[in-house]
Amino acid sequence: MRALRLSVVAFGLATAAMGVSESKAFDCSKAYLAVDHVICSDTNLVESVDRLQSVWNVLRKSLDEDRRKTLTAEQKQWIADYTRMCGVPGRGVPPADVIARSRSCVGENLAARTAYLDGLGHSTSAPASGGAASGEVNRPAGPPTASSKPGPIIEHIDDDHLTFMGEPPWLPQVTGTAWRIQLFGPFDKGASRRFSAFLEANNVPDGSSVILNSPGGNLAEGIALGREFRKRGFSTTIGVRRTTDSGIDPGYCYSACATAFLGGKFRSVPSGSKYGVHRFAFSRTTGQDSDAAQMVSALLVSYLGEMGIDSGLFPVMTRASSSDMVVLSPSDLERYRVVHSGTDPKWTIESLDFGLYVKGQQETWNGASKAIFFCNEDKEINFTAMFMGADESFALAARNPPQTLTLDQTPIAVKGFKGALLERRGEYVAGHYVLPANVAAMAASSNMIRYALQPLNPDFYYGYEMKITAEARKMLKGLVASCQK
Repeated sequence: MRALRLSVVAFGLATAAMGVSESKAFDCSKAYLAVDHVICSDTNLVESVDRLQSVWNVLRKSLDEDRRKTLTAEQKQWIADYTRMCGVPGRGVPPADVIARSRSCVGENLAARTAYLDGLGHSTSAPASGGAASGEVNRPAGPPTASSKPGPIIEHIDDDHLTFMGEPPWLPQVTGTAWRIQLFGPFDKGASRRFSAFLEANNVPDGSSVILNSPGGNLAEGIALGREFRKRGFSTTIGVRRTTDSGIDPGYCYSACATAFLGGKFRSVPSGSKYGVHRFAFSRTTGQDSDAAQMVSALLVSYLGEMGIDSGLFPVMTRASSSDMVVLSPSDLERYRVVHSGTDPKWTIESLDFGLYVKGQQETWNGASKAIFFCNEDKEINFTAMFMGADESFALAARNPPQTLTLDQTPIAVKGFKGALLERRGEYVAGHYVLPANVAAMAASSNMIRYALQPLNPDFYYGYEMKITAEARKMLKGLVASCQK
C-alpha cells in the first residue's frame, strides 16, 4: 500500500480503485507530501480535492478492473508531474513562501484533472481497453432534445497527447448549432491532424468555441491548430468547462497552447485564467540550432502578423528562457491584442424614406447585432433589436418568450410594449417595440444596452449587449428631442 501513497488524494483514488472503501474527504491530519501541505493551507484547495475524489468515485463504478488499474497508474504519474511543475515535489512541509507561490498552480491542475476525469465519466461509453484509449471517439446515443442533455464526445489517447472533448449544442433551435470543445493536455506531434479529423467526423460547424487548458508542447502543432481555429472562425478562451452549468472555471494556457490560442477569431482570458509565453526550445540539439532558431523565429513572427497580433508580443516571448514562463497581465493582453472580444459598436445617423434613425452595429464572438432607434409618425421612439439567430427552425417568435431591455443596470420588460413584435428577418432575429417617453430618455442617457430573450429559464439569455458611446448618446438625445417637437 505504501507504494501507492503519493499523496492523500492519490491514496484515496488508488484504494478506491482496488475496492477499498471510498475516501469521503481530504484529511489534512494525514498530510504527507509537500503538495498536501499546500492543499491544507487553503480551504478552496481542500474543496477542489474533494471534488476530484467525488468525480473519481463516480467514474470508477463505470470502469472494468483493467481500466481502473490503468487510470490509477495515470493518476500516480499525473501527481508526480504536476507537483514538480508547481514547484512542490517530494515530502515534508515547504517554506511559507513556496506554499503561497504554488497555490494557484496546484488549484489549476486539480481543476484540469477533475474536468478530464469528469469528461470520461460523462461519455456514454467510458474508455475501455482497445476503445477510446486507442483513439476511438465515444459518441452520444442520439441528437440532443429539450429534455435530455447529451454527454460530451471525447477523443482520448493517453496523458501524453492532447485530448478533445466536444459538447454538441443542447438546443440548437434556441442556442444555435455551435459546439463547445475543451482541449487539455500537452500539444503532441500529430495533434492538429487528429483535431481536424475529430471536427470532420463529428460535423462540428464553423463558429464554434474552443476552451483551452494546457501546459503547451509542440510549437508547430500550436501554430497549425491556431490556423485551423482561424480558418473555421472558432473563438478561443482559457479555462476548464463546468459540468453543472454553461460556465468555465479558471485555467492556464502556456507555451504552444498560447500560440494556438491566438488563432481564435474572438479571444478571451477570463478572470483567474493565465496566458503564459516563453522562448521555444528544441527537443534535440544539433549543429544547426542557430539557423533553425532563425527559421522558427521568422515563422512565429509571420504567424503573429497573420493573426493580427501586435508585433511587440514576440520580444515578450523571447524574454523568458524555455524553462521559465511570462504570464501576461490583463493590460498586456489588451496591449498586444492577445484578447479580442469583437469590434466596438459603430454608431451612425442614417436616413430612409420615413426620416432619420440612429443605428448601433457590432460584431462579436456571439455574432452580429444591431440597435436601431427612429421617430415614428406618432412622435414616438421605435426601437428595433436585431441579432444573429439560429437556423430556420428557430421558433422563438411562436414561443413568445420573455423579452427584456436592460439599460445600464435597469432591466425593463418590453414584451407588453406598444407594437411589440418578435420575428425572423433573414439571418437575424428582430424585436420591435415603441418605447415610452421615459424609457427612450433612459436609453439616451445610458452607457450600455442589453436586449435579451429567455426562452427556457433565466440562467442564460439569447441576445446581445452593446456599449452606448458618448457620441451615440448625443445622437440619441438629438433624436428624442427632435421627435418631441
